[in-house]
Amino acid sequence: MENKQANWTDSRIGGGAAMAYSLAMISPINEVVRVAALASSEAITNGNKLSNALVLGLSTLAIEGSSGVVLSDLLSSKRAETIRHSIYSSKRGEKLAKAISEGKGSNLSLEMGTGLLAGTPVAMLARELRNPKQDRNERRKYSLLMSIGTAAVIGSAFYGVEEGIGVNATFEVGGALIGLGVIYSLFKVVKNRA
Repeated sequence: MENKQANWTDSRIGGGAAMAYSLAMISPINEVVRVAALASSEAITNGNKLSNALVLGLSTLAIEGSSGVVLSDLLSSKRAETIRHSIYSSKRGEKLAKAISEGKGSNLSLEMGTGLLAGTPVAMLARELRNPKQDRNERRKYSLLMSIGTAAVIGSAFYGVEEGIGVNATFEVGGALIGLGVIYSLFKVVKNRA
């Protein structure tokens, strides 16, 4: 059931600000902010590995979480609903809707890998393919869970690398999850056609 609260992104200023913030957070700007936070932590703590990993994880959580909540509101706006309706009512949109209803959209491992490699907003857009009828609270909950997972993996991977522990970096973990998602999706397609 859709949350009937007013959505700040329905106004032109709110929608424009939300779009600008979402675009900024999927650009290299968010990396600059995280690296600056990490460099500050390095200088302040004289290279304390645990503190640096916590700062990197928490800055990731702040950036990914805030951009996820903003995008949740933007995807739940009246304007986004109008755009979604026009897409799904076109001929190609009907094919997309049919593919989604048959389970040929995205899946969780593909979304998690996408979140680790490209960020929470991109993973949320991938989830929109799988479940376009979410309400604002469902989108927000998903974005926060994705942000916590991403922050935990990045912070712990950084700490492991700093300590010299042989752990896979975020790129390898994200790539492996996307690989699992693709394999699962292909398996489903083959199974449905057999």
